[in-house]
Amino acid sequence: MKKLAILLSATLLSGCIFVHTPAMNNLELGKVNFDELHDKKMGRSCRTSLFGFIPIRMDDTGIAATAWSAGINNVTYVEHEYTWLLLATQYCVTIFGN
Repeated sequence: MKKLAILLSATLLSGCIFVHTPAMNNLELGKVNFDELHDKKMGRSCRTSLFGFIPIRMDDTGIAATAWSAGINNVTYVEHEYTWLLLATQYCVTIFGN
């Protein structure tokens, strides 16, 4: 029973591990004019998984793929968003640009 509890804990905690590309946090937020973002194109893609590792919905959440699918050639701002529901997690990337 103890081994089962350890295995279950390790499985549930594995959903808390995410890796980001070096593009994350390279932007100084003081230089972004958030009032102009509504005039920009927006692209969004999401990935949903059960227990953090069983894929339910798998979009390509890369910045380049999201920009390409939205027709954006010059990325102005990138936002990462995580949503944890009881057993499911969702990771979304939203980009703004021209």
